[in-house]
Amino acid sequence: MMRVYLTNCFLFISAVMLMAASCSPKPVGNTTAYTEDLTNYRPALATAVVDTATQAIQQPVALATPKPTQSSTAQTEDFIQRVKAYNDQSPYTEGYVIQVYNGTNRDKALQIQRGVIAQFSELNPKMAYKRPTYIIRMGQFTDLMSAQQSYAEVRKEYPSAVLLPEKVRFKN
Repeated sequence: MMRVYLTNCFLFISAVMLMAASCSPKPVGNTTAYTEDLTNYRPALATAVVDTATQAIQQPVALATPKPTQSSTAQTEDFIQRVKAYNDQSPYTEGYVIQVYNGTNRDKALQIQRGVIAQFSELNPKMAYKRPTYIIRMGQFTDLMSAQQSYAEVRKEYPSAVLLPEKVRFKN
């Protein structure tokens, strides 16, 4: 019994020492500093010129900006047209809704729905039933900023409300 105990202690101490020895700091990857000369790509800024004889400041000379070496205007326009055509096919986009209730109690769901309609009718609250759950959601926001503003107002009255990402219909 004592022999097994000593063997286990020896193995444990050996494992700890092996892990401690393998944790020594070692440099990882390339340790040289990265440098790159970008002066050719930086625009030259115009500076005001002071005439020493009259001490008058002359207007800065506008420098020509470098012209792009490759033009992708036609490719960009084609891509934009394809994206517009795709978006016209689908009336939905990525957006946000506020979920006020999610539970199985029908009476509580109806009570919350009445309260939400009375307080936030402009957000068009709707109740859905997906067996066995009642869900009350409202608002269809296409941008996060307006969704968060309305969500903050709703949270004052319904602290369990959550803001969820969901596909929402475009406003025509």
